[in-house]
Amino acid sequence: MLVKNNMKIMQMADIYLPIRQNILYGGTERIISYLDEEFVKKGHESIVAATGDSEVKGKLIFSINKSIWHVNNKRVRKTIFSPHKRQKHIEKAMEFIKRESIDIVHDHQVLTHSDRYLSDGKTISTPILVTLHGDNNIISKDRHRTLDDVIKQEDRKVFFNAISKSQKKEFENTVDVSDIIYHGIPIERYSFSPNLNNCEPYLLNIGRISREKGQHLAIQISKKTGLPLILAGEIHTPEIDYWKTMIEPFVDGEQIKFIGPVDDSVKSKLYGGALAFLMPIQWAEPFGLVMIEAMATGTPVVGFARGSLPEIVKNNETGYVITPSGFEGEDVENMVKAVKNISKINRCTCRAHVENKFTSEIEAQNYIKLYKKILDQIQN
Repeated sequence: MLVKNNMKIMQMADIYLPIRQNILYGGTERIISYLDEEFVKKGHESIVAATGDSEVKGKLIFSINKSIWHVNNKRVRKTIFSPHKRQKHIEKAMEFIKRESIDIVHDHQVLTHSDRYLSDGKTISTPILVTLHGDNNIISKDRHRTLDDVIKQEDRKVFFNAISKSQKKEFENTVDVSDIIYHGIPIERYSFSPNLNNCEPYLLNIGRISREKGQHLAIQISKKTGLPLILAGEIHTPEIDYWKTMIEPFVDGEQIKFIGPVDDSVKSKLYGGALAFLMPIQWAEPFGLVMIEAMATGTPVVGFARGSLPEIVKNNETGYVITPSGFEGEDVENMVKAVKNISKINRCTCRAHVENKFTSEIEAQNYIKLYKKILDQIQN
């Protein structure tokens, strides 16, 4: 039996944030939105299970009207959890899958990671591809091993893909990861800035304010180079103490600026005007969209060789990849040296790197190939 060219694809999103363009926060949510748009462009029937305040190009199915994470007037996002609402969301999605003739479900660690799926998932015959978005911490590892046992015992049609080589390696001996598909962005929405001749140089970091993102080190790098630093991003309730002790006391509005979360238009301008994008990450991040967003505008990335960063940034070509020494002071000095050599990086090379490897069109094509591979494997 041949796999048809135009498929009915359902993506499974969570209830915390909406799926739509130009959101202030949410990497996974952006990817779901980009894929939905690309699938529709390519003639596939795209369905997204998300919250009612989402905006998709295909068909939206929802069980609750609004996403549950919201930002207060102090620019802090309250990260709350609602097991009841999440279960309602999952139950409606499962009913829809069983009722409709969907070719494949693309689960973003929502459906298959629920207790409801573990107990009743055998009633779903539609194949499911799970994209792993996080790291394999202790809690995640236990959950994935339980899921893997259920899949094998009941011969469920569930497959996994990673978003980087480093992430795939981290999940070895936990679940069977068949493929690696890198994230991509709609590069046409990021204006290319080939030079900074008319701009006052500054350093940039965009991301959730968090110790694991390392903004406190970005501040040290700024002070040692004498270059201004712009910090943009959200503060989430679990990171309030980090913000108040490690970041806020150093924000003076001149050397160190904090501008909060920014939309896509502002973000693109910030990237394009930056001398370098700082990525002093303190954890093995599976993928960082901010890196490819920065390089799309021509801005090189300087960051530590943790997680996927060495796969995304080409050392000495699109930025500098710094091997952590284990000593914070030495690591900061090495980042400072890299920033001082940033003029050696060709901004055109940065843009071309993203065009050739990290666009949403390339990502969507790779997923469609994987969907067809899975369907062909099941049918044969």
